[in-house]
Amino acid sequence: MLPAPDPAASTAPHPRWLASRQALHRDFLAACQPPDASWLAWLGRSTEELDLDQVGALWRRAARPPGSVRPVNHLYVHVPFCKSICTFCNYERLRPNSPGLLAAWEARLVHAVETLAPSLAEVTFSTLYFGGGTPSVLPADQLRRVVRVLEDNLHLQDARSRYFELDPAMMSEGRVQALVELGFLHLSFGVQTLDEEVNRAHDRGPQDRRVVGERFAQLRAAGIHDVSCDFLLGLAGTTVDQLLAELDEALATWQPVWVDVFQLVPTHRYVDLHFGGDRAAFDAHLAPFLERGPPGVRALAHKHGYRLNDGHGHAISLYKHQERPTVDPATGWMLPQGPTAYSQQACEQRAPLHLLGLGTSARSQIFGAAWLQYRDPEPGIEAPGPARFQGHTVDRVDEGRMWLTHDLRDRHGVDRATFAGVFGQDVAVMFPAAVAAWRTLGLLAHEDAATLALRPMERMERIEALCWLIPEERLEWELGRRLGLDLSAEALAARVGLQPGPELLGCTIVGWSAGRLHLQHPTGPVTLRLRPVPGAPPAVVLERAPAGLDLRPLAARLRRALAPPR
Repeated sequence: MLPAPDPAASTAPHPRWLASRQALHRDFLAACQPPDASWLAWLGRSTEELDLDQVGALWRRAARPPGSVRPVNHLYVHVPFCKSICTFCNYERLRPNSPGLLAAWEARLVHAVETLAPSLAEVTFSTLYFGGGTPSVLPADQLRRVVRVLEDNLHLQDARSRYFELDPAMMSEGRVQALVELGFLHLSFGVQTLDEEVNRAHDRGPQDRRVVGERFAQLRAAGIHDVSCDFLLGLAGTTVDQLLAELDEALATWQPVWVDVFQLVPTHRYVDLHFGGDRAAFDAHLAPFLERGPPGVRALAHKHGYRLNDGHGHAISLYKHQERPTVDPATGWMLPQGPTAYSQQACEQRAPLHLLGLGTSARSQIFGAAWLQYRDPEPGIEAPGPARFQGHTVDRVDEGRMWLTHDLRDRHGVDRATFAGVFGQDVAVMFPAAVAAWRTLGLLAHEDAATLALRPMERMERIEALCWLIPEERLEWELGRRLGLDLSAEALAARVGLQPGPELLGCTIVGWSAGRLHLQHPTGPVTLRLRPVPGAPPAVVLERAPAGLDLRPLAARLRRALAPPR
């Protein structure tokens, strides 16, 4: 039996439990190869499907939050169309190869807005963000129609808080005029690299420094000065010296208000296309970017007078220094201060987040209630019928886990007062096992009453450290899925053949839950945990059992029934 840490205690975890978790983490990482730390928080859930009325009911509850910290409400519109499909992209996107695609997307989105509007009567959205895909694919008149529908049906707080992503090669004078008319004063676009041949090799078209320079000039001539861009760290065909030289050129020449430098997180398709399917070759290519990229970006920020929102290589942001901005007392959000106000106020906002996502694959977050994704009817965007939402119901602990996986991936540490203000508990109280393990294993760089920070570590080592935040059963569920072992209660009951009711070894069978068999002994409850093991029958661990109860025959029976086929 492996005792987990007592949530009420601050003592070190039991060595046997610690060793068992470390073995689980190793097997999990080897089998699952998580693409990013944020992926961990989504594990071990069955997908639910909700219609527009059910989603509206969740939003009605969200409009009256129980906590003292007021949430911030954002509206995101996803335009799933691109002129070409970049090979590094891991989002859902389509080429707009027929007017019918654009019309179907618009009609379904309008119907969703009009259906949800009564449930959103008490919700005021602080920001409106058009992302993609590439929203600049939309014709100017269609963009006007969509924004007018949003304005007519939803409460949008401030027209100055409107953001728009664009493709530098897909902007016309008519589109620029429409953006100015509609109040989109904060624009961003992907540079990724100034090398035309590398862009061609990634299906981005012939984008080069000329195209980028023309776009900055065009937007500023139209009165749009808050223009941001991003670069990719680790593109095939580039070097770290090239990346830093291009970033240096962009900061000196165009002086964007904000620049994001993202680490490339490769899909399997990307590795196949650019590295012959050899993940080790990609990792070797990425290594110098991870080693020299972040310090090089920091040096350039200092050289050009930019402030730094420094992450761990996944995302490093540079932004212009500003006078202290005005804060809206109703929301706590920073308001723009004119043409030089930086556009990413969200990075400074630390409050519960409500996000309504509209458009194919857009994600919604209703804080403490649900994480959802907007879906078209099957078989696709031109199919008839209303939008639906797929996702998971969540609670406050799930939200805390998601918060921490992002904070400890992208930031040096967690501000404990901010966390407690949002979630009502200190991080060590909400996640005692994780914090106890970090302390014992020497993974903390700093811990005091104000801050908790992990020590510097490589990407996969950090992902492994963040596995301590995830419940064992969720890691086991995903590991079992990758190994072909269904740990659902229904599948286990059918495969093993143990149903509730009969007695077994002096215990009454209570039933199954995910990866667990529950029994009742006269002296107390008994729980057996099935732990997937690559290439072998699952390990059977006694989570809870009275002293002296011999369940070895049952454990052997479970292992035989669940052994992988030879």
